[in-house]
Amino acid sequence: MHELLKDFYGDLGAKIDLLAERNLALGKPSDGRPNSVAANAGIPAAPTGFQKDHDVIITLTLQVLTVSNNLEKSIEAVGSDEVVTQDLLIDIRATVDLYLWKSRSCSYDL
Repeated sequence: MHELLKDFYGDLGAKIDLLAERNLALGKPSDGRPNSVAANAGIPAAPTGFQKDHDVIITLTLQVLTVSNNLEKSIEAVGSDEVVTQDLLIDIRATVDLYLWKSRSCSYDL
């Protein structure tokens, strides 16, 4: 799981930076502060304290599913009016969905 998360972050980091640069080019600077990102993402917080490994996988998978669903809404909202941004969002969603599939494969409940 540790390697999966490391790969997920590695694959998404550059794409998220590109999206932030695109927003800046459109005159909408992104707020990448962790508290701001968490507040605007609509992702429920993970439980605190010791967690069973299987429960962590379920929580992570549900959070990644939320990100995928949020990206779908963003892709639809952008529409074909802003194709460069839409393409970036589609690429990010494809990566998120790949890791959604991988995290689901680690769980026998999802």
